[in-house]
Amino acid sequence: MQEFLSPAYFGYFAASIAVMGIFAIAWQQVLRHVELSTAFMFKGVNIIYMLIIVHFLFGEPITIQNLVGSAIIITGIVLYAKN
Repeated sequence: MQEFLSPAYFGYFAASIAVMGIFAIAWQQVLRHVELSTAFMFKGVNIIYMLIIVHFLFGEPITIQNLVGSAIIITGIVLYAKN
C-alpha cells in the first residue's frame, strides 16, 4: 500500500515487471526441455504454490474452498498423467 506515483510505488511496480520477465524466460526454458502437454499440465500447480506463498508472506487464510480447489487441480493432474 504505497502512495500512488511515489518512488516506492515505482519500485514495487518495477519489481513486479522484473518478476514477470523472469517468469517468462523461465517458462520458455521449461518449454524447450519438456513436452508441451506435460508443461501445461503442471502449470495448474502454480495456483497451489501461490496459495501457500501468500499464506506465509501476507497471512492470507487458507479456506476450505482453497483446499477443495487445490484437490481438484491435483486430481486433474493425476488423472491426466495416468493417460
